[in-house]
Amino acid sequence: MQNFSPGQFEFLITGDIELTPEQFGTLLAPASMKVEQVERKGWIYFQANGDEFSYSWEIPGIQMMFNKECTFEKARQIAEKVVENLKSAGFDAELVIIDNSQITKFK
Repeated sequence: MQNFSPGQFEFLITGDIELTPEQFGTLLAPASMKVEQVERKGWIYFQANGDEFSYSWEIPGIQMMFNKECTFEKARQIAEKVVENLKSAGFDAELVIIDNSQITKFK
């Protein structure tokens, strides 16, 4: 099993996924925990038990980013629940873990 330090990971949800605004709010929040949506500067953030995550649509899929304090285990559980939501709604979704320590940053 992989384990990452907080802030060292992100997730990518791949598949042919096009969501309506209603589905965005329901399918991208795990039903197993209390999640609030907060908007800041035109960006939607999901807050769950003291941690926060957001989404970005990229060419290979939906990127899921967590606050730097969130543990890998909690983030993985949230991401897996979101993928389950998408699959139960009929989408072909797969979860990919991104190791940020392996990404080269250019200055």
